[in-house]
Amino acid sequence: MTDCIVISQELWQQSDVFTDYNLNSIYFMDSRRGFAIGNKNDSSKLFRSDDEGESWKRVATFYNRSLNNIFFLNDTQGYICSNNGIYLKSNDEGFSWQSNNIGTSKNLVQMIFFTPDSGIAISTDSIFLTNNSGVNWSKIALPVSPYTIILTKMFFLNHRTGFICSSNFGSDGVDGYLFKTINGGTEWNISLSAFTTLSSVYFINLNNGILLGGIYCDRTTNGGSNWITGAYTGILGNDCVQVSENEFYAVGYGS
Repeated sequence: MTDCIVISQELWQQSDVFTDYNLNSIYFMDSRRGFAIGNKNDSSKLFRSDDEGESWKRVATFYNRSLNNIFFLNDTQGYICSNNGIYLKSNDEGFSWQSNNIGTSKNLVQMIFFTPDSGIAISTDSIFLTNNSGVNWSKIALPVSPYTIILTKMFFLNHRTGFICSSNFGSDGVDGYLFKTINGGTEWNISLSAFTTLSSVYFINLNNGILLGGIYCDRTTNGGSNWITGAYTGILGNDCVQVSENEFYAVGYGS
């Protein structure tokens, strides 16, 4: 069973509007308009809300393709990450999509564009940067071995400061790393070593952020230097996003 839940401060409310779909990502263009993507059997679907997530309608179906994450640069230009290096691009508010390949056989986890030309993407084990609208992508080094981690989610507070969550299956006793950059993704350092898989991170400003790890939502008030165990969500979270000052949406699976 898959759920979409809302966090308001320390309280979670469950909304069963995507029954039987494994929801992987949610993105709001503003306080009212949002998208969610979910996979079921051999098809994936794109859903849209125009009323702050109160109701959702299906706008596209993709067969034999897994959808992993969605991002919109502006009102019209959007990106969806898929498997085997494939990403989809839309120029009409998500009603039609064109397929592209980033140049890897790995599954793409997430993609963010800061301008129409400048963007960053992560696969399960690599980081990529582009400065020409995705015509060319360059691979960026990680601060740990790419053979023992799986990159799970990325968040940028601005064009320079960003974070990447990961799970780790090495022999160092760490189950998840949180990486941080302050130069637009060119260099990354370890910000947190955790004893649980880290699935998503979201910052409201330079100091205040939330971090999904396992079935809990942790928070920080000092830019990620320290994290406080927060609300019990009741699901294994995949993604989270802020829709108002005190309200967040998170998607995942569980009962």
